Amino acid sequence: MGCSIAEIAKSIVFVDENNTLVVVLSGDRKVDLRRLCGTVGLNLRMATPEEVYARTGYRVGGVPPFPHRMGVRVIVDRSIERFESVWAAAGDHNSLMRLPTAELVRVSGAEVLDVSK
Repeated sequence: MGCSIAEIAKSIVFVDENNTLVVVLSGDRKVDLRRLCGTVGLNLRMATPEEVYARTGYRVGGVPPFPHRMGVRVIVDRSIERFESVWAAAGDHNSLMRLPTAELVRVSGAEVLDVSK
């Protein structure tokens, strides 16, 4: 696509018994699970591929930053704010979209937090 790994906005799904969070972060970062749990006040774990599909309607590798089923909370890590635009999955593992970072945050209804390392 002609972009750096950092310009890819990856979506990682975390769950507990009742909550589903999609964390969108720069491709060169990893989610700091301890920081994420402390920031949102939940005891989360990374979702299994089966849970990702059941809770979001998307398969691993194609989870977009939006739209999601009701009750899915989206968090955008500040790491992607380094870029004016980013590339993100668009619903399946063969589809990508490029969009302005500010638009990604707006359309997803995301909270912008520091949850990466």
